[in-house]
Amino acid sequence: MNNINIFKKMQCFSCSACVCVCPVNCIEMVADSEGFLYPIVNEAKCIECGKCIKHCPIIFDSVNKSILNAYGYINSDKDVIMSSSSGGAFTSLSYAILKDNGKVYGCTFNDRIEAKTISVSDTEGLKRLRGSKYVQCDNEKQYVNIKNNLESGFQVLYVSTPCYIAGLKSFLQKEYTNLFTVDLFCHGVPSPELFKTYLRWLERKHRGKTTEYSFRDKEYGWGTTGHYTINSKKYILYGSDPYYYSFLKAKTYRPCCYECKFACVKRPGDISIGDFWGVEKYHTDIDITKGVSAILVNNEKGQKLLSKSNQSMGFFETKVSNISDINVQLLHPSIKPSDRDEIYKQFKIMKFARFADKYLYREPFAVMKIKALLPQWLKTLVRKTIDGIKKIVT
Repeated sequence: MNNINIFKKMQCFSCSACVCVCPVNCIEMVADSEGFLYPIVNEAKCIECGKCIKHCPIIFDSVNKSILNAYGYINSDKDVIMSSSSGGAFTSLSYAILKDNGKVYGCTFNDRIEAKTISVSDTEGLKRLRGSKYVQCDNEKQYVNIKNNLESGFQVLYVSTPCYIAGLKSFLQKEYTNLFTVDLFCHGVPSPELFKTYLRWLERKHRGKTTEYSFRDKEYGWGTTGHYTINSKKYILYGSDPYYYSFLKAKTYRPCCYECKFACVKRPGDISIGDFWGVEKYHTDIDITKGVSAILVNNEKGQKLLSKSNQSMGFFETKVSNISDINVQLLHPSIKPSDRDEIYKQFKIMKFARFADKYLYREPFAVMKIKALLPQWLKTLVRKTIDGIKKIVT
């Protein structure tokens, strides 16, 4: 069995379109030394039909050419917005599909805290898909299930990273009026194996099993704090956490993330969503304490989905430049740190505590913890004060 040697390995983003389209099932996704999944072909079974090449999103152009409209959004349902990473846009868009008995596909953590793509068909199941998962999601063969749902007449909403959206479109290579896609503002994705190694370290540290993990919650307001639960005890997840900190600093992403062709305003999804960081600079009357979503409507189908939402009063118009001001992943890919490759050479070799101290941290722990706990409004106040001082000095 050999790697599919069509493109540079670093271009592959593990969407699994090639696996789903192979007529003889001779391709499987296998983890490399860094723990990222890549397609492996069994040459003895391969019939050289070329479908894996034809349906590869690396060569299939699936991006929209422009953005129609840009919005901010705050969900009016208190329970929804408090359980969402930002303003609850994902839930509102999903309700528009579920009320028509449709299917929503997105990423969840299973019982083993592994990121997997699943489908839900009711509002209760939707709760599993809320929240950020800062690790690469295993797509398995969900593209096949999505196609079957579409062919059966169901409305389908697929919410994922832009590369996975592109993967679905390259797999289908056909327009479906009942398919809606939403891509996320993505910085990059760390290795599932690195995340698993980190979780094992947490469990040794706290002498128990992780039963819950959330990268983002709002106990301290809209920001980057979360929590995890071990032995029924809840621990606060700060930006000072080694895995979280290295993610925020772009130190542990998949190789292709540093050359991502979707890190721009030309997006593959009908709609793009993410945090509207810095919204208070442009909309001073907005309450940011509970989170605000940013929404880019990329085509007419996206506008149609937005109009179907049952929370339309929460939307307000804005500019694309306001959204991309801090969400720089809409302008260019994350910059690869000089020690990124060394991190993945060492994480399986060294004991995790020593590995984290040497490669994942770069600021004093106390400083990182204080930064993480600052609520968004206070961070904004500090930034405005510093900007004011700079203007006076200059």
